[in-house]
Amino acid sequence: MSAFKSKVVIEAIKEQSSLSELSSRYKLEASQISKWKKEFLEKSSIVFDLFTSYLLDNKIKISMDGRGRATDNIYIERLWRSVKQEKI
Repeated sequence: MSAFKSKVVIEAIKEQSSLSELSSRYKLEASQISKWKKEFLEKSSIVFDLFTSYLLDNKIKISMDGRGRATDNIYIERLWRSVKQEKI
C-alpha cells in the first residue's frame, strides 16, 4: 500500500495531471489524494534530517556553499570524455 500511496503522491506533487484525473486513474477520492499529499509534504523534512544526522554521525563532511563546484564539474566532464573515448 505504501508503494501505491507514494506513486500517487509523487504524481500529485508533479502536478502534471489534475486531481480529478488522478482520482479517476487510481479510483480514489480527490480529497484523499490531497490529504496524502499534504501529509507527505509536512513529513518530508524528517527524511532530510535523518540523512543529515547520518552523515554527521559518520563524520562525513557536508558542503552546501557551492565552492569547488566548477572544478568538480571539470573533473567529471573529463572523466566522462575519457570513458567515451575508450568505448569508441
